[in-house]
Formats: sequence, C-alpha cells, structure tokens
Amino acid sequence: MKSSLMKRSSALLVGAALTLSFAQPGMAAQAAAPSPIKVVLAGEELAMKVAPVVQSNTVYVEFRTLFQALGYEVGYDAKTKKIVGESESTRIQMQLGTTNTLVNGKATQGAVKPIAVNGSTLVPLRFVGEASGLDVTWNNKTRVVELNYPVPTEKEYAALTEVLAKLETASSSAEKTGYLALFAANSPQLADLKAQLEAADEDDIRTDTVFDDVELLAFDRKTAVLSVEATTTKEAGETRFYLEQNDLLTITVDLQADGSWKIYDLTVDDTIYPGAEEAVKQKPAVPDADKAAILAVLEANVKALNDENAEALAATYSLNAAEKTDFVDYYKEFFADYDDTFSHDAINIFVYEEGVAHVSFIEHEQGDDAHYSTHYIYTIEKSADGKWLINPDVKLISSEELE
Repeated sequence: MKSSLMKRSSALLVGAALTLSFAQPGMAAQAAAPSPIKVVLAGEELAMKVAPVVQSNTVYVEFRTLFQALGYEVGYDAKTKKIVGESESTRIQMQLGTTNTLVNGKATQGAVKPIAVNGSTLVPLRFVGEASGLDVTWNNKTRVVELNYPVPTEKEYAALTEVLAKLETASSSAEKTGYLALFAANSPQLADLKAQLEAADEDDIRTDTVFDDVELLAFDRKTAVLSVEATTTKEAGETRFYLEQNDLLTITVDLQADGSWKIYDLTVDDTIYPGAEEAVKQKPAVPDADKAAILAVLEANVKALNDENAEALAATYSLNAAEKTDFVDYYKEFFADYDDTFSHDAINIFVYEEGVAHVSFIEHEQGDDAHYSTHYIYTIEKSADGKWLINPDVKLISSEELE
C-alpha cells in the first residue's frame, strides 16, 4: 500500500512595523497606536469588512466573512440576532447577547458569545477556528492571528496508515470479525455490514484487494477523511470468473475515546471494470435449455420495468426478505415519479459456468426528457430449486445520455 498524505502549508508571517510617536516639548510622551489586527487563513490574509477588535483578551471578527472563508453556509436572523454557520461536518449556532452557543447541537463550555460593534456582529475568532478543527495561533508582537489546517503528526500518520493496512488485509482475506472490528460502534453502516457479512456465502470467489494513491482530504485531530483507490482481483488459484474492479473510496476515520482510530463511514464514489470490454466479447457454448432460461429472466425483468410492476421485478432477482422490501419500496417510488420505457439489446452470455452465467447487454431507457444507453453486466445464478435469478450485485460498465 502506497500513501502520500496531503500536507497543507502556511506562509511565513511578516511582522508589522512599529509606529513611533514623539512627545512635543513640554508634553508627556504618547503611547504608540497599536497596529491593526490581521487574520491569516492557510497563508492568505482575509479581507475583513469590519476591523477585528480585542475585548477581554479575545479577538473578535465580523462573523459572515469568517464563516464564508471557512466554507460555511451562513444564516442570520435579524430579529432574533441568531447566527448559524453550517458545513458538511460542523454546525455552529450563536446568538447576540447570550452565551447560548451550540456546536453540532451541544452547548459549549465557558461564556462564548458574539458582540456588537458599531452595528456589526462579531464572533470570537479562536473559538470558531478551533470548533472548525483549525490550529489557531496569536502573535502578540505582530498582532496577527493565524489559522491553519492541522497536519497529522508522525504518530497520527502511523495510526491512520495502520487502519488502512488492516482494512486492506481484511478485505482480501474476507475475515469478517476483523473487518467489522475496524468500524466505530456509532458507524451508521455497521448494522448493514454485519447483515451483509452474515449472509455472505463461504464459497464466494476469493479475492485480493490492494490500496493505492491514498490522499488526505481533511484532518482536524479527531476526524480524518481519506481518498483511496482500491483494486480487487481474484486470488491466485481461483478458477472461477471474476472481473477486476477498481474502486475510488472515501473513508472517514474518527478518533475514539481509547485513542484508537476507527472507520465511521466508507463510501464507494466510483467503480470501473478495466477488463470488461474485452471480457464481454467471449462466446462460450451454452446448453440450449439454460440459455433459454437465462434469456427468459432478462425478458421478465424488462417486462416488469415497462409494466411498472415492482413485485414482478423483484421476483427476477435473488433477494432475501429485507432486501426485497427495500427493493420494492424503491421501485414503487421510482415508477410513481417516472414513466420511462426500457429495452435490451446486444445481449451476450460471455461466461458460462455450472449454475452461473455472466451476461452483457445494453439497456435503453427512454424518458420524457432524456434517452439513456447503459452497458450492464448481470450475474445470473441457478438457485437450489432450479430457478435462474439475477444476483443483485449488478455491474454498470458505462452509461451515456443520447439525444
């Protein structure tokens, strides 16, 4: 596994020149006026609409400029004086005149509140920066506040790399207990993963997974978001057909109370099958009876789509009870929203093994506003009662919108 965690750098700050004032003869010396406060985010000075101020050893800045620079959607209720800043991971709520400040719905410790200066609403800079996961430093001499995106320490880097290494190993070995142990107890995916692994067939094709091109997308000491390319191929010695699969993953890893890092979310952003175009050109011999049964499943599938019959469509797939319920609910909603027509062509059974067929075809979907042409590969398997059914792990090879 190769990795190169992205690092953010900040520019060196230039100290502000001191302004000297001299007393007139016979008058007491006057103190030099303090230089203006500057706010620097990841090396770039922010152009503040209202000059920052210091009150009670706290730097306050105009809220909208700061929140927008940090990537927040900003809301402000002029009547209640309530400020809301919301990003993908953080929601900050503050109200002028009160310490009722919330971060992700939780009250903050201490008297954190906005202030009003000459009709503008200002917020405590350090608080907002740290709540957003940034490192915040104040240079009293230059009067510069610097906000930087944190970079993992060597220890944190090693811990994140270890999580990915364990995930890579568990994915290859299909070691169910070890795989699940990598996920945080509060992961919204954990229950579904357990169900999927429990339902997995011990005779599934053995595969190897290799991680590559790891990139750190975000990091704030408690959460890391990583982009990973995963290549999955069949294990050496495995004789059954398997189409090489390249996945682009986004993995969110959270720091746990015991100091370990665990996966909170794993999302497949894109999948490609680099060998598909060549693989589907094969034309093996298929017994007539099996060929007829396999093609009949595809015919029943497209008929159910055109009849807008979710139950009949589900009957063409190999689904357990829970999967069937979700499937039928999804397609009932789909049919209520769309009145598309479907057809299949270029159908080819390109791999035939005992009880398993891999079928390539082009599906045309014609709607009111668009016509889509999609290349699919279905795995159609013979069940214990002799019925051929579509495996729900459908492979989408390519899709284009036609005029």
